[in-house]
Amino acid sequence: RETRLLKILQDEIDEIYHCAASTGFRIPLEKARKVNVKGTANILNFAKRCYKLRKFNYISTTFIIGNKETTLTEDDLYLGQKFNNTYEQSKFEAELLVRDCKDRNFGIAIFRPSSIVGDYYSGETTSFKMPYEPIHIFSLELLREIPANVKILLNLIPVDVAAKAIYLLGSN
Repeated sequence: RETRLLKILQDEIDEIYHCAASTGFRIPLEKARKVNVKGTANILNFAKRCYKLRKFNYISTTFIIGNKETTLTEDDLYLGQKFNNTYEQSKFEAELLVRDCKDRNFGIAIFRPSSIVGDYYSGETTSFKMPYEPIHIFSLELLREIPANVKILLNLIPVDVAAKAIYLLGSN
C-alpha cells in the first residue's frame, strides 16, 4: 500500500514546499541534523523521483548567517561564519544539500524568513520559543524588569504573512 501511494505521489506532484524542521536552539547537534539535514536529504531524494516536479521550494532561515554581521545576499551561503546554536548549523548544512542537489530537472527556490511569530491578527501561536520566552517570564511576574536594549531592532514575521509570501513567490 505504501509503495502504491508513493508511486501515485511521484506521478502527480509538480511542486514541493519543504518547511519541516526542528527549531530548537539547544537540542544536541546530532538530533538537529537527524531532523533538519537528514530530513532534507530524504525529501530531496523523493523530489528527484517525482516525474512532473517543476519546482522545489525550500524554507531555510536568515540564521544560516550565524555570527557574521553582514548583509546576506541571495547567493551567499558560506561566509566563514560560526554558529550560535545547533539550529543555525543544521539549517546551514541542510541548505548546502539543497544548493548542491545534482541531476535535477526542476527549479529550486530558497526562502530565508527571519523569526516567525504568531498569527498577524490574533497573535496566536503554538510555539513559545524566541522571542516568547522572555515575554512569558515577564508575564509570570517573576521579574519586575527585564534588562534589555530598547534600541534593538527585532526582525519578526507573522506565520500567516510568511506562508503567503513564500507561496506567492514560490509559485512564480
